[in-house]
Order: sequence, then structure tokens, then C-alpha cells
Amino acid sequence: MSDTRVIAKDFVAFIHSEDFRSAIAGIMGQMPKGIERSKNLLIEFEKLESADREKMSAWCRLPSEKLPVTDQRRYVEEIARHEMAHIVVAKALGFCTGEATLVLYSPDGLHQGTANVILGCSTPSLKEAIDYLDHRVIILLAGYLAEPDDASKRKSDKYHRDIIRSITAESDMQKARELIQVKLNIQGNSDPNAADGMLYSGPRI
Repeated sequence: MSDTRVIAKDFVAFIHSEDFRSAIAGIMGQMPKGIERSKNLLIEFEKLESADREKMSAWCRLPSEKLPVTDQRRYVEEIARHEMAHIVVAKALGFCTGEATLVLYSPDGLHQGTANVILGCSTPSLKEAIDYLDHRVIILLAGYLAEPDDASKRKSDKYHRDIIRSITAESDMQKARELIQVKLNIQGNSDPNAADGMLYSGPRI
């Protein structure tokens, strides 16, 4: 959620009605991971000594910390490279593009980034539909490939598997995998591991 303010009366009302999930979701959003993390945080908070709980509560009442830009610069540059790669590659493939945005929420890199690519195009034939899927995958993977990383790690199959399996379905990698699978289905390839294999080994799609 981009707005970090809590509507206290709604939160309290949900607590009073014992609708605890809605109380948490009103702050963290509806994503199951956010709900579970909040529940675990409350459990750990309850285990603290009373003095530590009070210190934590007192810290929560302080105004938001203003983080120095220098501490965040590395993450800003990485996110910018990722989002602009989507834009540059999309333009090269003939797609219309809009603006790229990024918001950094914390100094450890928690962020939200977007790149506006207008993907609508005519696909009157099967070949054009397959070409479209290829281009979509290329645009999605461009951001990932533009991220700075150790070259040897990028060549590791385990590294690719861990990335693909650990990121949520909203990630670029998962979207790319889904589109590759759609293409394989169209071509009659029913191997359930084929899409993963293409992402790990990096053959031409």
C-alpha cells in the first residue's frame, strides 16, 4: 500500500467485532503473505518483555525517519536500470511506451517500480500471436537481465531456479514463464518442464 496511514476507527471497529483479518488487511492489504507476516509479528511482539514492548510502542509514535538519499542511491540506480530496460527494449521492438516510475520504501531496497508499455497489437494469424508472445517475454526479461549482478551467478542453473520459484506470480519472471508456457501449448509441447528449461538454459525463444 502506498498510503501508510492507519484509519484508527476502522481498525478498532474490526478488532471489537473480532474481525481480525480485516483489521490487518486494512493496513497491510489483502495479500496472504502480508496477513501472515502481521500475525507472526504480533505473536513475537507479545513475547517481548513489557519494557521492550513499551520501547517499541514509543518508537512507533515517533515521526517517520528521513533516510539520507546516499543510503538509497544504490537501490534507486538498480531499480531504474530494471524499469528503463523494459522501456528501451519495448521501444526497440516497436511497442508504444509511457513513463517509468519507482518508489523506494526502505533502505534495504523494498520498492515498487513500474514501466508503462502499451502492449495492444493486431495478431490476426497464429504466427503473429507467437511473435507477440516472444516479444512480451523479451520485454519482461529485459528488466531482470539489466540488473547488476555477478556474471558467474547468472550462469548458475540453481540461481535461476531459486529466482523463479521464490518470487510471487506478479513477478516479471513468473509472467515470462507463463507466456512461454502459452506459446509451448500452442505449439503442442505438453512437457511441464519445458518452460523452466528455457528460462534456465536461455535458448532462443
